[in-house]
Amino acid sequence: MKLIRPGEPGFWDPAKFLPMLSVRPKEGGLVRMEMDGEFAHQLVLAAAIIRCYREQKWLGHVKPRQEGSSTFFAGGAYQNAAFRKGCYAALLANKKDVAKKLNRIAMRFWQTTPREIRPPRDTQLKRGLEFPGLDSRLDIASVMDDEPLRGDTIQFLLCTEVGQPQWRSSGEDAFVAALNAVPDRYGMVVAESTPRHYGDAMHEIIIDAEKPNSKWLICFIPWTMIVEYRKDPHPKWKPRTEVLDYSNKYGLTKEQAYWMETVGLPKCRNQMQRFITEYPPNIVDCFSMAGEPIFNSDVLTKWMNRI
Repeated sequence: MKLIRPGEPGFWDPAKFLPMLSVRPKEGGLVRMEMDGEFAHQLVLAAAIIRCYREQKWLGHVKPRQEGSSTFFAGGAYQNAAFRKGCYAALLANKKDVAKKLNRIAMRFWQTTPREIRPPRDTQLKRGLEFPGLDSRLDIASVMDDEPLRGDTIQFLLCTEVGQPQWRSSGEDAFVAALNAVPDRYGMVVAESTPRHYGDAMHEIIIDAEKPNSKWLICFIPWTMIVEYRKDPHPKWKPRTEVLDYSNKYGLTKEQAYWMETVGLPKCRNQMQRFITEYPPNIVDCFSMAGEPIFNSDVLTKWMNRI
């Protein structure tokens, strides 16, 4: 681990800052958040964040299940709260249990920050982190809470799983309300979600990002980029028809196809459309409505060939 102090070159690059912190990998224990192996794909997220900082854009991230981006972006929010004077950062989750999990992650980040640069915190808070010496804080809440953001202006906001129905279940669009708490200049929003349905908040972000001068930048990571979604096949294994068709269409390796058939699909009740939603292969086919793709790539290809 290389210690980088505030003010030194590269400090605000997540690929250099986050490896100073520790996370719980899926096999348990604690490891430094190095951008290799299990976390290699997060170099893409780091590059996207840096671009958003430079261009003053907000980031919409479409992700596969269990990809680790919530932890990654929580680290970015923690960095802003812990090392910027007067910064209010917030993690807004779709569920209360997710908010509790994010709180544990944020606390772990503070605990594993090198002592040479770790700022003192208010030890009275049960949720979130407050740094009195900087007049900064990191709040963690759920859209199911009463007034989760308390009407404050937020400099860094992470909204998790914005495609989930909890964001609109109260009759008020909590995502829109959250966005209005962030200033247009010098404010950062990260909205992330696995794809859900046509017209959900993430789908609307993607549509908006296509417009000229949109505030949104889209970062998409297919499941095939995730190292752990691979499994060495049995020597005599032959993929069943639907897996073979999917594999040929999206160019899977044998290891990816075997993982899909023996792990991924069973987790999705062996429903192909559910698998495509939970583990999107591309940003075209992943949104669904009534169990069918909204954008069918085969149909779109035929239309393009007619032009």
